[in-house]
Amino acid sequence: MRSPISALPAERLLDIQKGTMRYSWRGVMCNKSPFELALYPMLLWQVKPATIFEIGSKFGGSALWLADTCEMFGLPVKVISVDINQRAEVRHPAVTFLQGN
Repeated sequence: MRSPISALPAERLLDIQKGTMRYSWRGVMCNKSPFELALYPMLLWQVKPATIFEIGSKFGGSALWLADTCEMFGLPVKVISVDINQRAEVRHPAVTFLQGN
């Protein structure tokens, strides 16, 4: 198991984490890190999924981004995003938001 110790102080690591998670897509908070935004397109292109299940919607930005990215790739995908406290207000024909645990 790898050590959780870093050369950066815990406070700096928290600042970095807060900053990287402030991305939005089409004006909607996305809650994806730059690493995820770089890796997901490669994974989507390679796997070419028909359905994507997202656990945790928050405001719906990442579901919207996933649907838009797949649409750009010409992939007919369905994104199903589930959250225990569903509050997403965005709409996209390929996205379904569900409330559940």
